[in-house]
Amino acid sequence: MDKKVVLDILFSAIILTLFIGPRFNSWSYAKLNLFSGKPEDYIDKFRYYFYCSVYLLTFITLLATLYQFPEFLSIFPSNVHEPDWGNALVKVLGENSITVYSFMLITLLGNKKVAAVEDAWRERLHEWARIPKAVQEATRTITNRDNGFRPPKRYLERVAKELQLEAARNAKKELQSTFWMNILHHRQHSQIQGAITWRFIECFCLLMIVKDECPGYFHDDLAGKEARLHELSTIIPFLEPGETDAQHHKEELNRLSIYFIECLCKRLIKHYPSKQAQYNAFKNLGFNIGYRDSTDIKIAEAIALSLLGILVVSCISVLALQEVLGLLTWDRYLRWASGSFICFCFALFIAIFCERTMTKQAEPSLSLYVITILAATISAFLYFHIASDLNRNGAQYARGILALSFSVLSLCVILALNANNQHADDVKRSAWLHALGMGALLAPCQIAIYLAYTSGTPNSPLIDFQLSHAGINTLITDRDYLLAKLGLIGLFKGFFLGGIVSYAIQDTMRRQQVSAMRKNPRARFNQIISLKSGDNEILAGAENISKDGIMLKCGRRLDKNTRVEIATRFFGPVTGVVKWSRRKLWKKQLVGIEFIGERNELHAFLRGQFGLYYA
Repeated sequence: MDKKVVLDILFSAIILTLFIGPRFNSWSYAKLNLFSGKPEDYIDKFRYYFYCSVYLLTFITLLATLYQFPEFLSIFPSNVHEPDWGNALVKVLGENSITVYSFMLITLLGNKKVAAVEDAWRERLHEWARIPKAVQEATRTITNRDNGFRPPKRYLERVAKELQLEAARNAKKELQSTFWMNILHHRQHSQIQGAITWRFIECFCLLMIVKDECPGYFHDDLAGKEARLHELSTIIPFLEPGETDAQHHKEELNRLSIYFIECLCKRLIKHYPSKQAQYNAFKNLGFNIGYRDSTDIKIAEAIALSLLGILVVSCISVLALQEVLGLLTWDRYLRWASGSFICFCFALFIAIFCERTMTKQAEPSLSLYVITILAATISAFLYFHIASDLNRNGAQYARGILALSFSVLSLCVILALNANNQHADDVKRSAWLHALGMGALLAPCQIAIYLAYTSGTPNSPLIDFQLSHAGINTLITDRDYLLAKLGLIGLFKGFFLGGIVSYAIQDTMRRQQVSAMRKNPRARFNQIISLKSGDNEILAGAENISKDGIMLKCGRRLDKNTRVEIATRFFGPVTGVVKWSRRKLWKKQLVGIEFIGERNELHAFLRGQFGLYYA
């Protein structure tokens, strides 16, 4: 490919990213004044960039369409597709420059009808990404529950200190300090009565949590609200329960509490993408949001493994194909291998997107498979229409079959995403079945592509090559043998690709589901610690740790129910009991220990080192 064309494509991509990408981070016209901040504040980074990529791909598709069919521009007013600067840009870059069409596409967004369609599409992508629905639901769940928030002990102690300091600065310090200490010491009665005093304590705790968990966020708003809370701490002790002012201040505290809760929901949902992680983080802060089993599983690892598998299989299968056909050259190999990788990636991401946005029930519907296959086939066909130089009649049919063969991977992806296997053996068995099925589909596709390309054309490059090397008689007798080899290449390509992608997706989902079933999440903790059992002191290597236990390896046997003292430089001594012990290689013992007794310092370490998800 010419360097000028490559630079043109790169420059066009930069233009779309700079001018179109930021639009995704703006609210649609209908929601413009309804929410604070930007859409990215309501979603984790992976989900945001995934849907932003879908948004950009929409414009890339439109750009490719306009580039191939420029007559579509004629339906718009001339000042849109022929702006004043258009002629100058065409003189510099040329009429066939993709960059020129990129600027025209951006100019089209100035048209009211096009802008309305773009606004509606952006709003729909926000809905699919649960912007801002995820934060709204979490906030509503907490505020609508009678016991949606139970301040943790550590925050009640901090509030007590803050109120004592505030009372010390006030002229009526003794009465005020005594009042708040009584409320905190008899908080169970205050909670039952739902008094304004306890609402104030909850609101102050929420402020403390937001300051801890959202450093650098909402700073300007928090300063004024914190000052107002300090002011209320001097007013509330002298209010009578039936006063109008008391009800007014209670409503003000409710509004402040909802604001603080929304700030925390934004932060936690942005920081913890999975439902299980969000649930644990909220729970460790004293919130009761109610746990619901969810299929919201992160598959970034599975996608990375799948991409690696697609790359390897594409490189090997194209090499084998060109070797069999006698068309192996470095330039052609790069073009075919990159095309194979790109089109399989289309199928992978389209399948994931459609499955996540269209699945409304336990089993995927027939329409999901049909729409996914069509979208993946059209994407691959458009790619080959733009990138390929095959313009013969037979090549048109071959290109269609080729695009369909790449879309087969999307079926495998949807089946893997809905397999829901909990056991490792079931995952392997399912991956084998998907591998065989995809191999069985790609084998005839590979043969059909060759037949469509060579049918009715005696001067085909493939046939010309065979004629020049084997003679007409050899070609005829070896044709079936050639088709058999092509079928085997398709079979092995489908088998390995289907198996790798299916296993990567299913195993990633299975491990996350198994982890979610544990009572407490485990953090990787590869450190040397000291165990004391009676008079014996043992050095052991920790594997992972949770707020209720630790798993470690040691060189000495520890019997079940043995009481041990654990010492480490990261947190204070903790007492534990051996719950199980298994022998590993080289006389090593794998030991599971459950903590007992007080472990506040351990929990503080887990929160500081690994996050709220763990403690």
